[in-house]
Amino acid sequence: MTPRLGLDGGLISLCGRTGLRSSRGDRWQNRLPSGSVMDLFKRLAEATRRQNHDGDLPDFIVPLLLQVAENPTEFTGREDLVAQLLQRVQEYETWSEMCCEKQGFSLEDIHRTLDRLKVRY
Repeated sequence: MTPRLGLDGGLISLCGRTGLRSSRGDRWQNRLPSGSVMDLFKRLAEATRRQNHDGDLPDFIVPLLLQVAENPTEFTGREDLVAQLLQRVQEYETWSEMCCEKQGFSLEDIHRTLDRLKVRY
């Protein structure tokens, strides 16, 4: 997976079960500048709509993603998982697991993150 720039400009990458970490090793949740938590949820809503309209994100998952994006108070303290969800939506690829190496994130990856947030149909 290619590292991405975080909200503060530091590199972030996935680290197993512990979630997103920056190039400095600190947790994503602890790196969110004040005021940017709402931006995180707004970005999730925008990415969901864009991937659904312009990409291949299926219609049936959109209400679950928007449930997270439109209810930030319900997910207070779990911003690290919301950041993971945002990354998975932004990098969603229908065929992510069809070749010898995984590229992007699949619908299963998005569902796993939603399960960790306890968001279900």
